[in-house]
Amino acid sequence: MLDQVVSSFAESTNFSSNVFKMFEYDPDKQLDLGHFVIRFVAVRHYIPTYALSVTGTRRLAYTSDSGLCPELLQVAKGADLLLCNVGRCLGAEIGHLWGHLSPAEAGQLAKEAGLSD
Repeated sequence: MLDQVVSSFAESTNFSSNVFKMFEYDPDKQLDLGHFVIRFVAVRHYIPTYALSVTGTRRLAYTSDSGLCPELLQVAKGADLLLCNVGRCLGAEIGHLWGHLSPAEAGQLAKEAGLSD
């Protein structure tokens, strides 16, 4: 799929696979990459997507594309850093884009997870 996306400017038809080692992950299992452990949690979006946490000596939580949901709170609690993907504009009511955080919801998530003052 990535090769198709970059096909209009890539030097070859398998540009991405020549540059990157790609594989699918099983979201029901954790990934162990050296000193890092990556865990996945299914979250609210109109197509399947997963928030994740990356644990090493500290823990990073990433919301991915998701609307506010209990699963995001599960991922965010106890994180040293929360990275939120915000996909809705301030004040915009765009129900057809269900599955995206607004800036206010990102702040609410951080507060509920105990990550802000």
